[in-house]
Amino acid sequence: MRTQVSQTSLSAYRSLSTAALTGTEMEVMAVMGDGKARTRRQIADELGWRDGPTCGRCNSLVAKKALISVGEQKNPESNKYAELLQIPPKNPQGVLFQ
Repeated sequence: MRTQVSQTSLSAYRSLSTAALTGTEMEVMAVMGDGKARTRRQIADELGWRDGPTCGRCNSLVAKKALISVGEQKNPESNKYAELLQIPPKNPQGVLFQ
């Protein structure tokens, strides 16, 4: 599907910073600030959030390269694997994202 969008609108869209974090993303980064790798479920449990909002925030932080995937961990209750997230080594305390 083609839509007509002016060049100024496209330029404005492309100039939006993905480095700026929302308040809820900052809460996730505060939990991750100790450098430990965690699953999305563990992050949700520490924040007292539901899984859906936590996964959304974690996914956006991965897209912004504020968090990286560092492997998988098996959940003993479900026997399923979950992705482990961690702050990248070049940014051990999340300093750039505060």
